[in-house]
Amino acid sequence: MSKPTLLSLINHSSSILTDAGVDSPRLSARLIMAFVLGWSQEKLISNHHYCLTPTQSSKFTALVSRRASGEPLAYLVGRKEFYGREFAVDRNVLVPRPETEQIIDLAVSSFDHKPGLVCLDIGTGSGILAVSMALEIPGCQCFGCDISIPALKIARQNAEKHSVSDKAFFFASDMGK
Repeated sequence: MSKPTLLSLINHSSSILTDAGVDSPRLSARLIMAFVLGWSQEKLISNHHYCLTPTQSSKFTALVSRRASGEPLAYLVGRKEFYGREFAVDRNVLVPRPETEQIIDLAVSSFDHKPGLVCLDIGTGSGILAVSMALEIPGCQCFGCDISIPALKIARQNAEKHSVSDKAFFFASDMGK
């Protein structure tokens, strides 16, 4: 019995994801495959006859099954693109919605070039808003609070990844008490 090829697995998984009602099933299958192999989308396209190892095939199939059951793609691959940057996410934080980028647009157009700007991101989760504000608005200091210690760990990771640990600070707080 021959090993499954990258293309055959993506085609089969696209059908499974389509039947499960997943948005953009082929894209989901390709992104999961790229994650499993550690490849770019371009490399996937140029190596569509690549035969996966049993371990790779097994991991891919398991992730597709989780996606078909409704788990967000960002949780499966551990990252989400936001405002043109990649951020770490996991089940301890919400996956940012695309329209959340409008908050950054509004902040940049409203507060750009105001010295000493300080912002507070309540319920920061992954820190995407605080980190993005620190990156987009020169001189802005951002504070993100969350009740979840695991979420704050992700937020700090994101601040470090984007080199704004000196401008984006995170602390634990239940703002309701």
